[in-house]
Amino acid sequence: QQIIDQAYQKDLTTIVRQVLNQNLELKTAQQNVLIQKEEVKIAKSAYLPRLNAALNSVHTEGDLASFGFGQSPEFMTFGNLSFEQVIFSKKINTNIQIQKSLGKLEQAEVDAQELNLISESIQQYFGILMGKTNLELQLRNLAVTKKNYQIAQQNFEAGLMGKSDVLRFKSEIAQNT
Repeated sequence: QQIIDQAYQKDLTTIVRQVLNQNLELKTAQQNVLIQKEEVKIAKSAYLPRLNAALNSVHTEGDLASFGFGQSPEFMTFGNLSFEQVIFSKKINTNIQIQKSLGKLEQAEVDAQELNLISESIQQYFGILMGKTNLELQLRNLAVTKKNYQIAQQNFEAGLMGKSDVLRFKSEIAQNT
């Protein structure tokens, strides 16, 4: 009864909002969409320029350097700097398109889960409303039957009705209860 009263006091949009905010599977699917967006960024990063730098240093012992007659210095440092940029790659473009398609698929799955949750919430909400209405009708019907039972009992005692009417109302009270 308390659960029915609580659900009856909330409006449908509040219930749907709560269901969508509290569903862990939906939150996981939404995170998968965000992860897939990052995968697209990673796929696009293959087109970003790359800069490579290397620095090497060699130290030759002072005595050994002097035996080289100037051909092997005591300290020698050399470096390398390279810049690469991919202009076009079918493989990279295909990977980007695949990642975008996977992102759309993930989003479609989230949308489908949301719609299923909304549908289930609406069905349950209306089921609760129908249950509450049926309960109220049964309670009213029970009150009317009890009143009719009292009237039938008084009429029987006054000799205006037979015992069958009193028993019929008593049976209806038992069924309604």
